Amino acid sequence: MDFLTCKRQITFLALGLTGTNLAAQDRVTHPDSVEIVTVDISNFWRAYDRLHGAGTRAESLQIVTDEYLEPASLGLQEYVRIRLNGPENVVRALGLAPNYYAAVRPHTMRLGEHTTTIRESARALHRLYPRAVFPPVYFLMSGFISQGTLTDQGLYIGAEMVAADKATPLGELPPPLRAVDLTTNVLPCIVTHELVHYQQEYGPGRSLLAQVVREGVADFVAVQAIGCTSTAGAVYAYGDGHEAALWAEFRRVMGGRDMEGWLYNGNTASDRPPNLGYWMGYQLAEAYYERVIDKQQAIHDLLHIDDFVDSVTRSGYSGGTPQ
Repeated sequence: MDFLTCKRQITFLALGLTGTNLAAQDRVTHPDSVEIVTVDISNFWRAYDRLHGAGTRAESLQIVTDEYLEPASLGLQEYVRIRLNGPENVVRALGLAPNYYAAVRPHTMRLGEHTTTIRESARALHRLYPRAVFPPVYFLMSGFISQGTLTDQGLYIGAEMVAADKATPLGELPPPLRAVDLTTNVLPCIVTHELVHYQQEYGPGRSLLAQVVREGVADFVAVQAIGCTSTAGAVYAYGDGHEAALWAEFRRVMGGRDMEGWLYNGNTASDRPPNLGYWMGYQLAEAYYERVIDKQQAIHDLLHIDDFVDSVTRSGYSGGTPQ
């Protein structure tokens, strides 16, 4: 799963909660106490420096294992389990984008300086949803697989995917990734989106609708909290310009499990922007929010959905046409 072939790495916010929030009761409830862990970044660059002396691929894999994966934080251990799998994806990513990695190195080493920004985002979410809980935030080198994802054990930020600047060479990256904001500007947007996922307590559902609601609610609540989402602006611009047609299309397929055309399709989208499901879910969330007088209750409701089909009905959304 390198960043050229993995369909799920170009979600612009990465994925939602990978598993249920089983340990929420053990998590921090005060936003100023959020734990931020950066040790995996320095371990990665230690491996990187040693790789220059590797004579074989096997040697390279062993170096990554010894210096990066063996001393892994609990967060990196989880990330290996759910995304990275093993040292092969690290070596592959470095081989595909060597100039990019070299350029972002100093910026990744300073990501710990963004503790204040992260905690400000957590405070904003806490004001919007006082019952919020906050897992540890781990910065790690993701193998260019995702900007952000999480499990019930923590939130994982792909450091190399939030550390570019205007001078960073992007020519090695596939076109969809060049459209993604890879700078630290996007950091609070990613963190807040993923923190919203952490609060979601939903009934079972694996349909397209269920996943669109999960992602759209995370985008919507993040915007209410801090005013931004890292989902590409082109996604929302296209959606707003084609609302009625997209709603008619989505209604026909929302009960199925095929995500293609709506989610995690950054490598296959051609005639329209990828990940329009984020926009679609946002519309459903916004429509419900606007109908409820008690806005704090509306946020609570959006984070606690038992029946996804019923949630569409209760939203009253009609594709932009008057009811």
